[in-house]
Amino acid sequence: MEIGMRASTLRAALGQATGARVRVERTAPGIVRLIAAAPTEIDRWPEVLEVIQAGRTWGSMDATGEVRVWTEVEEP
Repeated sequence: MEIGMRASTLRAALGQATGARVRVERTAPGIVRLIAAAPTEIDRWPEVLEVIQAGRTWGSMDATGEVRVWTEVEEP
């Protein structure tokens, strides 16, 4: 999947902040969601929050038994 510069920059930042692989999903036309496993190290959280809050919407989920953080950005 090809993603724009802003999404790719945010993807790299999220991967670095969480220390985890980032999954990319297109949730709607023009919307890219970046999802990564939440870190267990508390000292990583300030950077993680800074990165995910840079998106237009963000949050977390644990439906799979593993807490994940996500952020969405608009991409053409």
